[in-house]
Amino acid sequence: MAMRKKIRLYLKPELGGYRVSSIDKKILQIFITDLYNDGFSINTIISIKGLLTKSFNYALENHYNSNSAYKIVWSGI
Repeated sequence: MAMRKKIRLYLKPELGGYRVSSIDKKILQIFITDLYNDGFSINTIISIKGLLTKSFNYALENHYNSNSAYKIVWSGI
């Protein structure tokens, strides 16, 4: 599935209302757990997690947020 489609279908509906700086480990864990409970395959969840990781890394590298905790937060899920 194309990256834009994953963003549109999975990320925007659940996380689109948050500012990058307000997303924390608890929000991400709930999001991932909900995907699992909704019956998404492990491969789909891993793919979405990878997309989120890339997005947070991009935000850090381009100074959208100076909070380096994202690498720490996301690696724990």
